[in-house]
Amino acid sequence: MVSEHNSHIKEPNYDIEELRKENAELRTQHRRRVGHTGNNGGAEDPPNPWTLSWIDSLVGLMMVVAIGGAAWLIIATVFHLPLIASHTAGAINAINMNHYILGIALACAAMATVGLLSILKNATDKLHWQFGIYFLSIALWSFTVAVSPHTPQFASWLDFLWSRTLHVGCIFIPVLFFHFAVTFANARAQGKWLPFAYGIAVLFNLLNIFTTTFTRETAYRVQYSYPRPVAPLYLFYVAFFFVLVIATLVILWNARRQCSSQRATVLLLFLIASAMGYFGGVDNFLIMIDVRLFPLYPYGGYLIFLYAVTAGVLIFRRRLLDV
Repeated sequence: MVSEHNSHIKEPNYDIEELRKENAELRTQHRRRVGHTGNNGGAEDPPNPWTLSWIDSLVGLMMVVAIGGAAWLIIATVFHLPLIASHTAGAINAINMNHYILGIALACAAMATVGLLSILKNATDKLHWQFGIYFLSIALWSFTVAVSPHTPQFASWLDFLWSRTLHVGCIFIPVLFFHFAVTFANARAQGKWLPFAYGIAVLFNLLNIFTTTFTRETAYRVQYSYPRPVAPLYLFYVAFFFVLVIATLVILWNARRQCSSQRATVLLLFLIASAMGYFGGVDNFLIMIDVRLFPLYPYGGYLIFLYAVTAGVLIFRRRLLDV
């Protein structure tokens, strides 16, 4: 009876080669949805129209210029250490022992570390490069804030170099964040705005470096200093900054729908950390109009530091960028 019953059951006919092809096709479709290119079983992903080669070249060039400016700033600061040391002990303590500078310095170290390690983690992947350059731009900005001159007795050329370098990194922060999100989420519609965003950022930087219509001279306070913003151009820059940041957060929020539940949780944690980091940076705009909102000032820098640490954990422990 048993053998007679089993004779009516057809054994499944598995074609191993066919299953492999289907699996490769599914992986290819998944990589296209998340915007990842690379080894996908022999199939080639279509070119991404928003990641144009000239944009990538422009980002690389600007970062080389920015890093060169930062190196020049470091050397100049070292040569002026005797001048710094000549100030009174009270002034030195005010510079070195306040939470505003300490929080920004910690953020600089964390951002630079996570940015470099994310590139080294997968140096052949564009997404890792875009995220790394994004974090390095924040590191450049936070470095210039941490070493900001606290006395008008600094050399005028050093003061000029500092104020310009500060905004080189700062202006590109929201654009690089937006670029990363577009690639990560494969946001084709929003990606069409990338050339416009980079163009505006380059224009702001040209005005920042070569004119006084963006910032003018330096304002000195006991615990920090800042380049004085010039209205109305600087107001347009602030609006540009926060519009791009909000648009980027929306893109990443919508990307959660394409992820598994576990990966969606990881992305949600990154979103929360990003919002927290940008909120912590708001005080750097407020102090430029002499508004100190406690506890955002002086503790906002610690939120940027926590943003970097959280992102590092999500990248290296939860494989945020390995899509």
